[in-house]
Amino acid sequence: FNRGKTNPVLALDIVNVLSDIKKRHEGTNLSGRIKGIDLSGSGEALTSQYKQVLKLAGEAGLMRTVHFDEFRIYMRDDPKTAAGVAAGIEHVRSVIDELDRIGHGLPLGYLREDLLLDRIGKSELDKIKIAWEEIRSKALARGIVIECCPSTNLKSHRISDYRGHPFHEWARNDFNLALGIDGAWHWPATLSEEIVRIHLSNPDGILINKMKEIACGSSSLTPGALIRIESSNIRTGKH
Repeated sequence: FNRGKTNPVLALDIVNVLSDIKKRHEGTNLSGRIKGIDLSGSGEALTSQYKQVLKLAGEAGLMRTVHFDEFRIYMRDDPKTAAGVAAGIEHVRSVIDELDRIGHGLPLGYLREDLLLDRIGKSELDKIKIAWEEIRSKALARGIVIECCPSTNLKSHRISDYRGHPFHEWARNDFNLALGIDGAWHWPATLSEEIVRIHLSNPDGILINKMKEIACGSSSLTPGALIRIESSNIRTGKH
């Protein structure tokens, strides 16, 4: 579903149809082909309107994904930084209990207190921190998958460089991660290249074995993806 184009009422009707199909064809190949729903597109502020859609999908046994990539916390010249941080966190918070997977997940990344204090007071910052800690805790406790797409986030100006992506911080804190390239038709790259870039951006980050583990999990989410990574290639940047 595209948040900016799909009516939540229509989305609810579609989920009801999918649920009915799964029930009527339970145990058949048709039922097994219906996996889940995905909410993406512009208009993150509209996300809360889809909470009932996500809840019904979960009750029907469908996996639920919502994309959140609006978090421009590294752009110091953006006058809307503080408002964007608070809004981005609240958009996730409104549906976090109904999610299995989060696309991009940048609102769960670093909270730049030094940047925020330039724009807001301490009391407002404390409110943002409480909400931020809540969505991170829930994502960890429920094992929600965060699909990381560093190159896409860089090229769409969500982050200022690869080192600024929260991938390594998430990995060190045991978030459930997948690494992807998102819109490959827009950002030509292979998954192997993405792994090399994110590793070289922080050589002191997670261990290579952990990187391989995440890569293998990512390939299972991406049909046809083949990943072969050798430690020597990662160290030298050859791929």
